[in-house]
Amino acid sequence: MMPILMLGYILTHPIQALKLIFSGNELTQVEEINAMSPQYNEGGDYRVNPSLIGSAFVYYNQNDPRWKDINYASNTVGISGCGPVSGAMVLSALLESAVLPSTVAGWCESNGYMIDSGTQNGFAYTLAAHYGLVPYYIGDSDRAGLVDALTKGHYVIALMGDGTFTGTTHYIVLRGISGSRVYVADPNSVSKSNTMYPIDTVLAETKGNFTAISPPPPPPR
Repeated sequence: MMPILMLGYILTHPIQALKLIFSGNELTQVEEINAMSPQYNEGGDYRVNPSLIGSAFVYYNQNDPRWKDINYASNTVGISGCGPVSGAMVLSALLESAVLPSTVAGWCESNGYMIDSGTQNGFAYTLAAHYGLVPYYIGDSDRAGLVDALTKGHYVIALMGDGTFTGTTHYIVLRGISGSRVYVADPNSVSKSNTMYPIDTVLAETKGNFTAISPPPPPPR
């Protein structure tokens, strides 16, 4: 019976089973797989990478127990870390390698983008360039530019104001478009991340320029 029980455990808990086998650098690689795996969605909607509508995307949530209590700004990542978490989602998706919110939060602090209220607008451009991606700004009323970026498959980090996503200010990721509605990744809400929103609502509620981010350029031939 024991081999059958072990097989059942491996099938239902693949990441945990790998942790029993590997150690050291190999275990680190397992942890990176875990960070991007839908299997980590066990136990609640605050976990990593639920199945989001629209397209495959690496989703992180501020309230993940691995980083929600890390000190950030005048509070914690769970309260004020929407910027680093949004940045980590885009980096992980475009680099196809786990870049965790805790790492991005440390980068924001070290590079002067962490402020008392959270994260200074403009962080996403410098962050993306630091990781070798290609960032560019889109004006806060540039509907055509926003549609073009999302149609090309680029991701857009947006600072939202009072309205649909927050009562104050809050970073989200625009991760796709269908017609006149956009797919979002809200680092504080899985349910909102599984809802489409009119692009005009996003344009009306944004608090500044959008930061679009595209993959790194191909190496020269």
